[in-house]
Amino acid sequence: MTNAALADQITDSISKSKKYRGVYVKTISRIVEDLAKKYHQSMLEKKSREKLHQIWGAYYMHRPDFAKLLEIFKSGYAGNASLTKATLPLIKFQSSTRERAEIMNDFYNQIFSAIGKPASILDLACGFNPLAIPWMKLSPTTAYLAVDIYKPQIEFLNSFFSLSGYVNAKAKVGDIFVDKFGYAEAVFLLKTLPCLEKQCDDYLFAIEKLKTNILVISFPTKSLSGKKNLRSASLDRFKQFFAGKDWKIEELLFPNEIVFALKK
Repeated sequence: MTNAALADQITDSISKSKKYRGVYVKTISRIVEDLAKKYHQSMLEKKSREKLHQIWGAYYMHRPDFAKLLEIFKSGYAGNASLTKATLPLIKFQSSTRERAEIMNDFYNQIFSAIGKPASILDLACGFNPLAIPWMKLSPTTAYLAVDIYKPQIEFLNSFFSLSGYVNAKAKVGDIFVDKFGYAEAVFLLKTLPCLEKQCDDYLFAIEKLKTNILVISFPTKSLSGKKNLRSASLDRFKQFFAGKDWKIEELLFPNEIVFALKK
């Protein structure tokens, strides 16, 4: 069997597995092909699954019941709760957005005070961050595109946008290392760079090539376990890469997160 045929076979096997069913097949294929350069055929599938767990599975130890989450939202919203109040239980479901739950207004007020109100936003590796759109207080005409690698999550986000009336917001499956994206005035990469660093040595060049004038990049200050301080290697590498380049950088500090607002 050729290396290409083996990579295709392993990609197919992983994409059909219970754990990774729904993960963007192009991401799985990319991981398999990258690791095929480093590992013997006998180890390739095992190492590919380990890498996928590291960059995605570890963030979803328990798969959300997206249908149930939508019912919770619809029930709250139909009960005449405000949009933010109806959305808050969804925000608290995922650890990354749950950390911001008590500071949502301040978090987005500070970000948009730094960058202004962009006409278009691309939210890459978005996770549950698009659920915060009611706190962003965007113009009704602002185009908002959320991108992530898990199809059930993308379908959930599109249902949320529809139910909450955000006609110019949509979500789609995509991968920063595989797909090309059109121009967006602002690109969000929240708590994403440490994960990208695990996948590609040139991840900062991929970010720099994005078609945008504004980058909003954040780093967690703790690991998923809540113990390890992450204000180290990834953050230092990011600062060194953008130092002296044609970007004005403003730093915003929050209890569990450091945000950098970059403007050309």
